[in-house]
Amino acid sequence: MKKKEALRVLLIQARENPTKEHEYNLVVENSGLAKDQFIRFDALNQESFAIDVLSTYDAVMIGGSPHCVLSDYSYLPFLTDVVRYCKNKDIPFLGICYGFQIAVQALGGEVVEDLESAEAGTYRMYRTAASDNDPIAGSLPREFLATCGRKDRTLRLPEGMVNYISSDKCSVHFAAFPGTNFYGVQFHPELWKKESNMVRINHYKQDYAMSEEEFRERIKKFEDAPHSAYILLNFIEKIVLQRICTESYSTTS
Repeated sequence: MKKKEALRVLLIQARENPTKEHEYNLVVENSGLAKDQFIRFDALNQESFAIDVLSTYDAVMIGGSPHCVLSDYSYLPFLTDVVRYCKNKDIPFLGICYGFQIAVQALGGEVVEDLESAEAGTYRMYRTAASDNDPIAGSLPREFLATCGRKDRTLRLPEGMVNYISSDKCSVHFAAFPGTNFYGVQFHPELWKKESNMVRINHYKQDYAMSEEEFRERIKKFEDAPHSAYILLNFIEKIVLQRICTESYSTTS
């Protein structure tokens, strides 16, 4: 049976440096895996690969981005194909924020811009009773904090996808196709530490010429949200590894 140390996860990113490196480091740190277990694909700067290569990975993740999923970026058709392939082959998939919105659109749902409900900071999340038996969400408290950074939201989920977590401003924050290995999370489980958000916002401060006063006011909106970090760890431990264990048992029995 394949061991945890041998897992290979494809992390697809749509960011420029330095936030691309920051995201990568945080995803690795909170996954329980080592850096060399993540193979990275830079959607902004690398040529697309043959789609069936996805079957050689134990899991696929698409991370966040400052881009809008409603815009016409040249890489979006390829990432749409990635999502559909993972869903059809039941390859463990986790879309984070932007990655989740790509997945929603790719599978027939609808994402809309909604500036009035935008979330940028730490917000209270509410886990539904429907999630109690879900391997990722089911172990989280009924209420917990999570870090958000979005202005778009899911208006309608793809057919068969079920929402498990909501906030006061956004009705869809964590969704899955029950009985499959396909998941999406709107908040940022990798950014659960206030310290990490300070680093990220400092990057944006430089990029967008944010004043010191604006920076201090933005930071006040964040606090530690440790329970949300279990989304990443549970995805690896309870979805990816469990799938491998199940396949190994089926092969040997």
